[in-house]
Amino acid sequence: MNRNVVQFPAQVREVPHNIEAEHGVLGAILASNRAYERVGAFLRPEHFYDPVHGRIFEAAASVIDRGGVADPVTLLGQFRDDPALAAVGGAGYLADLAASVVSVRNVEHYGRIVRDCALRRELIEAGLDLIARASSVSPDDAGAGARGVVEETECRLFGLAEDGTAGAGPRRLAEFVDAHVKNVYAAQDAPGGIVGLRTGLVDLDRELRGLKPGALVIIAGRPSMGKTALALNIAHQVSKDGGTPLFVSEEMPGEDLAARLVADLTGIPVQDQFSRLDPGQFRRIEDARHQLSESGLWIDDTPSLTIARLRTVARRHKRQHGLSAVFVDYLQLLHGGGRAENRVQEISAISRGLKEIAKELHVPVIALSQLSRAVENREDKRPMLSDLRESGSIEQDADIVVFPYRAEYYVSRAEPVRGANQDEETYRQRHQEWLNLLEEVSGTAEIIIAKFRQGGATSVKVAFDGARTKFSDLYRDR
Repeated sequence: MNRNVVQFPAQVREVPHNIEAEHGVLGAILASNRAYERVGAFLRPEHFYDPVHGRIFEAAASVIDRGGVADPVTLLGQFRDDPALAAVGGAGYLADLAASVVSVRNVEHYGRIVRDCALRRELIEAGLDLIARASSVSPDDAGAGARGVVEETECRLFGLAEDGTAGAGPRRLAEFVDAHVKNVYAAQDAPGGIVGLRTGLVDLDRELRGLKPGALVIIAGRPSMGKTALALNIAHQVSKDGGTPLFVSEEMPGEDLAARLVADLTGIPVQDQFSRLDPGQFRRIEDARHQLSESGLWIDDTPSLTIARLRTVARRHKRQHGLSAVFVDYLQLLHGGGRAENRVQEISAISRGLKEIAKELHVPVIALSQLSRAVENREDKRPMLSDLRESGSIEQDADIVVFPYRAEYYVSRAEPVRGANQDEETYRQRHQEWLNLLEEVSGTAEIIIAKFRQGGATSVKVAFDGARTKFSDLYRDR
């Protein structure tokens, strides 16, 4: 009798399946619809080896989700003209499934067996596809080559490793409401109401309530504003809190990032670390090395990463080491990997890709971005969203956009010069005003929150130690 089961190539001698377990799942559900609650979260119709069983499971789930009762009588109406069910016994087959159940309590065990067999079949399909792709080079594969095949296969295997839970399709609103309310309750008990990853800056955490999974956070600024310093400070805080952040540095070698962290912990500026040190300074550097050796922070300074390769790296890292957050320094140095007609389209593809990584891996992605030179042409140097280079897509995809802004940098370079026709008293007055302003902004910075989907635009004042490239709470560490 042709049961229309899934067909595999001849070289696969034994296709993984367990018909008895499928009978057990369906029989338990038809005997007691409460059994569906124990398997509905991880089992889907396509996991059944026998397509007829998959359709019975789907029909039962549909009736139960509508608040009805799924039993042999109510389901028969949906299969009255189904030749496949008729071929195996029709109404009698449904009744036999319900009558053959030994214990409804075993339904989850049977369901796991069905899901495991389906996973094994998917692995076989992936393996056969890999063999076919690797054995022949077609014009379609010529651009990506073997590396493209590896990355596509790794992506497929990652989806299987996630047990089919990522991107599982539409879910009822109630699930999202429940998740939100749980976060609300969690915020009541969390210190400072922080339910995401802490940045290490109290005022910034208060405004953002932590960096949440799935969020794309953009840290943007002109050179010397402290973009990398802020990102590295946050990554170090995440690791101190027990997380495993991944810092992808396209601009700066990993050793230079390590030097900044040593400067942060020891108070010895990077340039001074290569001068003659006294024994006390050596001890501080050794203590920093010991402390950082136990950090959960990982750094990848591989040059010229594509967004596809970054996705692969992040997936693998999550699978092997766990993943709390991804940091990218910086966005414009990534490559789209496609055939974009212009740079704006390529940046659009990169920003969309970063948002997809955040949602797929359920971690915040913190990406640094350059600002256009338009800032330098204005008297007021405070950045705006329109200053984002290739801004349209970045601003649209981001959940949070922050600008570190150091007025000290600009003020220190604006010392008044006495004009040829300016009298001494006027010059001295202007110079004193400049000194007063410089003193006011010295050692401080501002983090401008220009976009926040769950809140309004605002800014927070922080301290900035240029020698240590360290942001900290204002007056707290000074």
